[in-house]
Amino acid sequence: FEEPAQDADWWISPDWRNIYLATGWMDYHTPKVERQNVRQISRLFKSTDSGQHWQQLAWPEHRNITFLRFLDTERGYLIGWGPRIWRTADGGAHWTEIPVPDLARDPTDERKQFDLVALGKDGVLRFAFFTPRYEDQQNLSLVYALRWGEDTPTLAFRMP
Repeated sequence: FEEPAQDADWWISPDWRNIYLATGWMDYHTPKVERQNVRQISRLFKSTDSGQHWQQLAWPEHRNITFLRFLDTERGYLIGWGPRIWRTADGGAHWTEIPVPDLARDPTDERKQFDLVALGKDGVLRFAFFTPRYEDQQNLSLVYALRWGEDTPTLAFRMP
């Protein structure tokens, strides 16, 4: 298994048989177009035999994957630039995008990321991001929670 990558994230099942691997590579060899970011190439792989054989899963290479978080071998999340969240319930064969709060996005930064992403043992995906513009308060980090099966994250709490 050889894949050029500058960034990667992975998840391994408790029995070490199932492995998901996301790789990211910035293509610095392609000439950069003025006012555009360097091209990002993302790939997603899966092994069901402890890494002996790998299958590349269908994934748009221009969609960054920063974090992989899985509940079990079939149910998981991908988190990428934007920021964006995708969910699978069939081992990565299909992915559904979950809308993120508007405050998480920055129209001037297409590569914005969450500051923290965590999947708890309770099955709740939590993510945090800093925002200088929340209601009448300034400089807050907002933590949102997304329960499995729900399509809308909810504000869990605010931190100064």
